[in-house]
Amino acid sequence: MKQVKEMWNLIFNWLGNGKKTIMGIGFLLVGVIGNVIANPNGGLEQFPFVLMMIGALCLVNALFSKVSGCNINLLLFLLVFVVIIELGIYLMTDLDTTLTDMASVWGPCFLFMWALQYVVLQLADLEPLVKRIVIAFFATLVGVLAVVAVFFLPIFFSV
Repeated sequence: MKQVKEMWNLIFNWLGNGKKTIMGIGFLLVGVIGNVIANPNGGLEQFPFVLMMIGALCLVNALFSKVSGCNINLLLFLLVFVVIIELGIYLMTDLDTTLTDMASVWGPCFLFMWALQYVVLQLADLEPLVKRIVIAFFATLVGVLAVVAVFFLPIFFSV
């Protein structure tokens, strides 16, 4: 088990900001090309959306790894966002798109993402408590804005 932990740490320490940026651009390009090939009626297909979301979040992770001065674990960072965003999308399927319904679903999702990003930063050995809270908040906010942009831009350009 100790060897698995050491290998895990070696892999994610090897993933620096440059590699995360290249991965992000790659996922964005593959997602855009996949969405163009799928040519959906609504402007966005589910699988290309997930690929574009992962690409955007890789770029956000690289940015906040640089800002915080520590290497934030990319896998945990992505899992937090992808799982919570997919959960939020699933919870919104049966609800109307009124402001009350959206706030009741996405508000707790945002708070939960913020708390989980705090834990991810704590695992990255970011020391001061206030710095972890603030960076987790802004990483969550910028990540959500990136996901919203990835969601709405293909729909906007398809119209």
